[in-house]
Amino acid sequence: MAYAGTLGHRRRHGSGLPGRLVGIMVGVAVAGLAGAPIAYMLWPTPKAISLDAPSLPITIGGMAFNVPPAAIRFKVQRRPGAQARVDLSFVWPSLTPPDLTIKPLPTDAPDISDRLFVTIAASDNTLSPAERLKTIYPRYADAAPIVGPDGTLYVPKRFAGQPLVAVSRDEGLSWERFPVAANGSAGAANRMAVDARGNLFYAWAGSDHLAYLATSTDRGSTWGAPIALQPPDVREAALPFPAVSGDGRP
Repeated sequence: MAYAGTLGHRRRHGSGLPGRLVGIMVGVAVAGLAGAPIAYMLWPTPKAISLDAPSLPITIGGMAFNVPPAAIRFKVQRRPGAQARVDLSFVWPSLTPPDLTIKPLPTDAPDISDRLFVTIAASDNTLSPAERLKTIYPRYADAAPIVGPDGTLYVPKRFAGQPLVAVSRDEGLSWERFPVAANGSAGAANRMAVDARGNLFYAWAGSDHLAYLATSTDRGSTWGAPIALQPPDVREAALPFPAVSGDGRP
């Protein structure tokens, strides 16, 4: 009986070695699979993507986009075909892809004020038209007035379909109207913002259903040429909202 018991103990001790080896191999395989996407994204690219590289046909949510590969932020997304989302970066205000051959030095301070970051993704929880009518659309039905640092009151409006601004410099006792642009309006309420120095930023949707921005440095009397806000190949945009920092950067 003692011999049988010793023999059984030895068999149990020897049978654990293959199990441990299998466990180690499974652990290594799981770690490799988990780290493969990270290694793929961080692996150094042999050559920077040229700015004139052909656009990639990418489909997101059933809609086709021609995306410049240099604008795609993550290497794993630089492929044609259907994708769940794509993250882009453009140089502001030219809306061109950034030059990936320019590498910042470790001593350079990060500056993202000249970049526009865009994410295109499919939505699985889109509200029904009835829900949008009740919860979203009322917020854009009326233009919101703003007040400048000197107390001037600005109200973005439309006249004959064209964006303009109503200005009052005496707390609403009298008003002046100044045209902003002449490229029409898609019907959504126009929006404005003002910075601490009194510079004005006016955003609207044009008759071509694209978003535009104009600026004024003389309290709304004159306005600069409209600037298109969307990246290339975007065919429709709506409800633009300007936002500015204290030093006048949109």
